Amino acid sequence: MPYLVILLASTTHFLESVMLKKSNKKTPNGGFLFMGMISLFAMLFAVAMYVFTDAEKGDFTPEVIPYALIAGALYCASSFLTYIAVACGPFAITMLILSYSIVITCGYGIIFLNEPASILTIIGFIIIAVSLFLVRGKDDEKKEGEEKPKISFKWIICTALSVVLSALYGIVIREQQIRFNDTVSRECMIICLGFSALILFVVGIVRSKKESLTILKNCAPYAVAAGAANGATNLLSIVLNTMMAISISSPTRSVVKTAITFAYSYFILKEKFLPRQVVGIVLGVIATVLLNI
Repeated sequence: MPYLVILLASTTHFLESVMLKKSNKKTPNGGFLFMGMISLFAMLFAVAMYVFTDAEKGDFTPEVIPYALIAGALYCASSFLTYIAVACGPFAITMLILSYSIVITCGYGIIFLNEPASILTIIGFIIIAVSLFLVRGKDDEKKEGEEKPKISFKWIICTALSVVLSALYGIVIREQQIRFNDTVSRECMIICLGFSALILFVVGIVRSKKESLTILKNCAPYAVAAGAANGATNLLSIVLNTMMAISISSPTRSVVKTAITFAYSYFILKEKFLPRQVVGIVLGVIATVLLNI
């Protein structure tokens, strides 16, 4: 039963990413508004979980607001850059590299929070370095007539920045948990997601102006589907945490999601991968597992 939940959670998380890519094809200029709707859905789900679950609620303190606002700004920036990266680069490789933000958060925990570094963590770091080298786009040995992987400077910048900002978001959330002993984390998340949605909507409306309503209309079906997938993933994650240790479920979900993404990219999107990129993707999955153990 737990592995069925893992499969479902990995699938819904994957479907959210697919909706992101499909929305970009439908409305290339609607990134801010689309991600704003996703942040809004995520916030509403967080509010529902806060109100209707029996989990103990902490005493809210205004001191958590700066953490929430900083996290919200990082979350919306990372979300938009992810939207661009998925749109202009190979889907499977993009999603794999975006998962590498855990490297920065792990490194921060080891260096600044004195968290223990196991031999598996060190091996994971090394494997990720090899994986990044293998999935690079340039290939001097590419055969004539072979389709060149879609690796552009824009994709590199957006992917790299998204990884860094996502990691910083995780660090801010972690610092908040330490500062307040994890007593107001859900309140922090609601403020964070609400602030992120506000920024994305305001920027999107200012950029799109009169086209905003049209973009919202065109994005809405994908945003609703992505928002439902996001909520389902969160719900399934909560259920899974009651059935299996996070140290086991997290890496397992990572492997399943990457496998689904790779299959979708190869068979549906018809993306072409160089042999070394396939090896890099496999190594990336292994590294992610090691960093989550």
